[in-house]
Amino acid sequence: FAVSDISGVPIFDVNSSGISYFDGKVGIGIANPLYQLHVEGPSGIVSRITDGTQSIDLYTGSGLSEISATTKLLLSTSGTTALTLDSSQNATFAGNITVGDGHFIGDDTFDNLLLQSSSGENLILSAANDLIFYTGGSSPTSYGTQRLRIFNSDGSATFAGSITGTSANFSGIVYSSGGFRTGSTNSGYNLLTRDNNNGSYPFYCQNSLGISGDAAIARFAYGSYGAN
Repeated sequence: FAVSDISGVPIFDVNSSGISYFDGKVGIGIANPLYQLHVEGPSGIVSRITDGTQSIDLYTGSGLSEISATTKLLLSTSGTTALTLDSSQNATFAGNITVGDGHFIGDDTFDNLLLQSSSGENLILSAANDLIFYTGGSSPTSYGTQRLRIFNSDGSATFAGSITGTSANFSGIVYSSGGFRTGSTNSGYNLLTRDNNNGSYPFYCQNSLGISGDAAIARFAYGSYGAN
């Protein structure tokens, strides 16, 4: 079956194999289609593709446009799934993510998770309450062991392990269940505190001999105690 224009050129053809051919634009719900397939209808689902069980819907109206799937929704490029959205609204990306002007979330060359800001910009971590760091987590519901907690209330920090580095500056209180130890053999101070002449003691400790307060500020390698 075929329909031709006045010059004899087929514009609509359905052959015995069930293949249909349209020469031009096709409009559904619109008399003057602007695209090869132009569907227009009232607010709601305007298109549904289904195998009888699973379906994908195209929805428009109420100031939004939506693609909805019965179960998982997969977006693929070059035959490979790039993004998977499951029925619990979890998203899995097969590749890296670039945000804004070049901020990067993805794998480094050793397959570790890398968070990197774009050139010349900062990386900011902000929490509505405390900021907590864990290691050893195995899943989104199994965090592992808490290693560092920075409290929103006063800016103090609690460390579960040791701190290793050349220098550190803290504006709040630092708690350590294992104490602070220095091992430098160079001359000068290994541990230095100041009270800014305000009459308070910035470093307070109590040792096993019962010496406490400013008189127990430091314990040296040969067992001597003293305050400066």
